[in-house]
Amino acid sequence: MLVLSGVVLPARERSIHICTCQTSQLTVGPGALVLDVSLRSLQVRRVQRAGCGVGIDEVVRLNILVDADACPVVIRDILYRAAQKRQIALTLFANQSFHIPQSNFITLYQVAQGPDVADHEISRRVVAGDLVITADIPLAYEVLQQDAHVMTPRGERYTANTIRQRLQMRDFMETMRAAGQHSGGPPPLSQADRKLFADQLDRLLRHGLPKL
Repeated sequence: MLVLSGVVLPARERSIHICTCQTSQLTVGPGALVLDVSLRSLQVRRVQRAGCGVGIDEVVRLNILVDADACPVVIRDILYRAAQKRQIALTLFANQSFHIPQSNFITLYQVAQGPDVADHEISRRVVAGDLVITADIPLAYEVLQQDAHVMTPRGERYTANTIRQRLQMRDFMETMRAAGQHSGGPPPLSQADRKLFADQLDRLLRHGLPKL
C-alpha cells in the first residue's frame, strides 16, 4: 500500500499522474493539490499525454522481484534489510519453501516444481519499472523487454545492450558443453561481490533507477 500524505492508494494502483515534480513535492491536477511524499522508492518518468502532446510526469512504485532459488542467502538478507528499511515490496519466487522475515513488505511466492517455473512466473508478473534480481540470462532478456530493470546477485546491471552479448556468450558456452568441453561454473560469491551488490542496490534505491 502506498501512502501519500494521508492519501492511501491500494497496491494495485501502481501509478499516479502529476503535472510537475519538484524535490519532494508533487503538484497534482489543475487544483494544485500539493502532497509531501518521500521519493526514495518511487520513480519519476516523463510521458506524453495521449492526444494532446502535453508532457506529464508519471510516478511509479518500485517493486523488487527475486529469482530466489539461485539467489544466495547472504544476498537475500541484504534484500530483506533494504525492503524493510525503505518499505519496498519484495517478492521472492522459488519452488521450495524457506524462512523469510515477518514483514508487511516481504513475500515468498512458492511455485510448482519444474524447470523455469519461477522464471515464467516472474516474467508474467513483472511490470515496467520493477527491479528483478536474477542471474538467469533468458529471464533477464524477457524482463528487459518489458521495460523493467535487472541486477544479478553479484551486483552487475544488465541493459538492453549488454544482455545481447550475454545471450550470445550463453549460446556459445552451451554449444561448447554439447561438444563435450566443460568450463566449470561461476566462482563462489566473494565478499567483494556482496559489497558490490549492497552498494549497487543502495545506490539504485536512493537515487532511483535510470531510464532504460
